[in-house]
Amino acid sequence: MLMVYASMAIGQLFRHKVAMSIVMYGVLYAILQIISFVISINSANGFVEKQAAMGDDSFFSITIANMYGNIFSKSMILYIGVSIVCYIITALITHKKLNLE
Repeated sequence: MLMVYASMAIGQLFRHKVAMSIVMYGVLYAILQIISFVISINSANGFVEKQAAMGDDSFFSITIANMYGNIFSKSMILYIGVSIVCYIITALITHKKLNLE
């Protein structure tokens, strides 16, 4: 929800407020998905390489759950950070540059 408010706040800085709000939401969403994808791939690759080096035969029993737990914790940190950034953007633009024409 904060991303929607942030995109509306950024979009109102342009001439076509509604169109730019929709575009800004798409841009913010695309950036977030790319960052999330990179985190997931890096976490999974690092975990698989570590397990392959150990030569563990029980790879698909416990280690998959650990891998997803690792990805989940990094994703939660990412989304908390994005929420804080979106809140700050919304608060700053609303207080300093609000234009209701």
